[in-house]
Amino acid sequence: MSGTFVIERHRDFDHDPRLGQIALGETAGRALAPKTNDPGAAIEVLNALLRTLSELPAQPPSPDEERPPVYGPRPSVDELIRAGFAPIMREGAIRTFKVLHALGETRPHAFPTTQALTTELKQNIERMMPDQAALARTLAVYQDQVSAAGY
Repeated sequence: MSGTFVIERHRDFDHDPRLGQIALGETAGRALAPKTNDPGAAIEVLNALLRTLSELPAQPPSPDEERPPVYGPRPSVDELIRAGFAPIMREGAIRTFKVLHALGETRPHAFPTTQALTTELKQNIERMMPDQAALARTLAVYQDQVSAAGY
């Protein structure tokens, strides 16, 4: 029975798939940050997220009642997907706000379009981002861009 449990100092991706999704998402988030600005890396992470999430079973897991009396809870599909995509959405949104602002400033004839896309992105973020702290940081960047552009 002693071989049933593995106790280690740190989690690893084989035993904690959510940790792997978090690592991928944070990697892409950092790649999209203005100081790094490596969209190619973020695209590769998105591809890796698709590959890993495609390995999920097509059907939801069995209910808890059908599991053995001792088990570790499985991360839900929702948790796995959100862990990977939340940092990308956050950093991608911030970068998108900044790019749309710059485009609207340098190309005044594009201003109505960039203004409409900025508003649409803000509404999507408010609807989709569950982490209130990340939402507040993202919307602060939005507000800075709106104030600077005079929307």
